[in-house]
Amino acid sequence: MFNRQELAALIALAAALLVGAGVGGAEYYRLAQWEEFHVVPKAVEMPAPQEPVETGPVALNSATVAQLQRLSGIGPKTAGRIVAFRQEHGAFRSLADLAQVKGIGQRTLEKFRSQLVLNAD
Repeated sequence: MFNRQELAALIALAAALLVGAGVGGAEYYRLAQWEEFHVVPKAVEMPAPQEPVETGPVALNSATVAQLQRLSGIGPKTAGRIVAFRQEHGAFRSLADLAQVKGIGQRTLEKFRSQLVLNAD
């Protein structure tokens, strides 16, 4: 099957493999390299407190994009469309007119109808 030289070469390769695995395992499990997890106080800065969230209804005819985004179901694109629609067509005459804006259907309008007013008082 194998001659003497081939057998000697196979034994030498197997021995080298075992020695390499042993050295690698010893390096991996060397206890001197293990560090325990330590919590370092103030290692990461805490975020600054945010501005207080405004409460109360949003004035539809004067609201900014940021104010409109407070409504549930209104993201930055839809809020931008509302402001653009208002600039192009003038002030909303009723809350139902808001359904003419792309991206706002009747269900979405009903969801935040109680959070809207036409004009700021």
